[in-house]
Amino acid sequence: MRIILILHASTESSRTRLIGGDADDTGLSPEGVEEAERLRGTLPPFDTDDAIAVSPCKRARETASILFPGRSFAIAEGLTEIDKGFPLFLRTHPESAGMTVDGWEAAYRAHFGNEERYRLPYPSGVSLATFAENAVKAFETIVAAHAGRKTLYIVTHNGPIRAIMSHNAGKEPYDAYFSFSVPYASFHIIER
Repeated sequence: MRIILILHASTESSRTRLIGGDADDTGLSPEGVEEAERLRGTLPPFDTDDAIAVSPCKRARETASILFPGRSFAIAEGLTEIDKGFPLFLRTHPESAGMTVDGWEAAYRAHFGNEERYRLPYPSGVSLATFAENAVKAFETIVAAHAGRKTLYIVTHNGPIRAIMSHNAGKEPYDAYFSFSVPYASFHIIER
């Protein structure tokens, strides 16, 4: 089976890098729509024996709708982005509204500089290790559910793609996590 991991196209929050809590599930920006349209022309052609699985987040669903117009897709619940705890964090720290992701990470530098940071949960969120392990489990479940298909397209987020690529390289899902570059509206192919 050929598995094509696709990162959704750009959103307004990806451009501004503001933490947005529940509002972080924004749709594509006008630039993101253009990126997805360009990407559509570079993907291998869709065959009737292929399947599509998509993160439930709006930006991933909109990207999939542009890439595969008129095609139905399965929702891949386990392949959302890492929960850094922004919704809960913003409810408990309302003064942080409008903070950039970089500013948020700087405020918690001790967390990010710690050599055990993969196992430490984000403030109000989950750890990178837990997230990556769960993303790989969700990925394997989705692949098993589509066994026998020629190609499985998965439209998801940066975090799950990095975890899956790390796992595919024979590492723990978080070991090579930061080794992979995953630009918006890009794809990676795994052959099994």
